[in-house]
Amino acid sequence: MNFNIIVCGVGGQGVVSSSNVVALAAFKQGLDVMKYETRGMAQQGGTVVSHVRIGDDVKTPIIREGCADLLIAFEPLEAIRYLNLLNVEGKLLASTHPIKVLGYPKLGDLYGELESHGAELVDASILAKKAGGFIMQNTVMLGAASRHIPLDEKNILEAIRETFAKQVGVNLKAFEIGKNRK
Repeated sequence: MNFNIIVCGVGGQGVVSSSNVVALAAFKQGLDVMKYETRGMAQQGGTVVSHVRIGDDVKTPIIREGCADLLIAFEPLEAIRYLNLLNVEGKLLASTHPIKVLGYPKLGDLYGELESHGAELVDASILAKKAGGFIMQNTVMLGAASRHIPLDEKNILEAIRETFAKQVGVNLKAFEIGKNRK
């Protein structure tokens, strides 16, 4: 069994740290794990994408087009950008919070496009504020995606504790809020 996850967003949203949580949780579970990321112009709000492959026998870190089982997008337009990597039965979770730049499409059109691909839209910015701050959106999204990731929750929580050691409490709360949202 191999499982392929794409985590995408823009610089500063926590894409890399969130994919580190998933990779560490898979390692703790005794699975093979490989991770690859591109950061582009991340410091200037550019695209950031991370490939995380977990399973019994992972040979390469890069997920080819049409091979991702799960796409977790911290920004709705980035979800569209990486949709081609998702397989036909894959799950798509996308935050509804845009990081708008010049020429950004109308949100209604963007959400419609995502929903036409079966996206589960998550109001991560509102949920993150309930958890303690806007910056917790990435951990809220991890919580929302956790039901689709074939890892034991105890391993994910332990990985959160290690990855976010300085802000464990608020990140654990954000994970629970994302996981239990309606």
